[in-house]
Amino acid sequence: MALASRGRVLSVFKEIHRTCQFVFAGDAEALAAGRLKINDEFKEKKDETDPQKIEEYIQIASDSAKLLRKTIVQAKLSEDGTGYSMKITKDTQLNDNIMYDPNVVVPVRPRRRKKSPCQETKQT
Repeated sequence: MALASRGRVLSVFKEIHRTCQFVFAGDAEALAAGRLKINDEFKEKKDETDPQKIEEYIQIASDSAKLLRKTIVQAKLSEDGTGYSMKITKDTQLNDNIMYDPNVVVPVRPRRRKKSPCQETKQT
């Protein structure tokens, strides 16, 4: 592994660990599982020498960190047990809710019939 690649690998290793610490703050079980998974994945690929593969792994780790920050939220049961409170951050990607419309008419496309092998032999 080249020196520049080693630095980038260490950088993304730290980035994904920091992301897990941020996303799973206060959840010891999730933190431990995340730490274990990250370490296992990096150890599994530590002997890789192909620069293209190393770049691919760096990109996957970086994308994973971004995905964790954008899509994972923590939800905790409220004290009275009637609902949940969610920890949403500035990085959390929020989508618009699309309400279900029971009156919507979905067009049905006619199905094409395939000729069976028997029909094809009769025509010839």
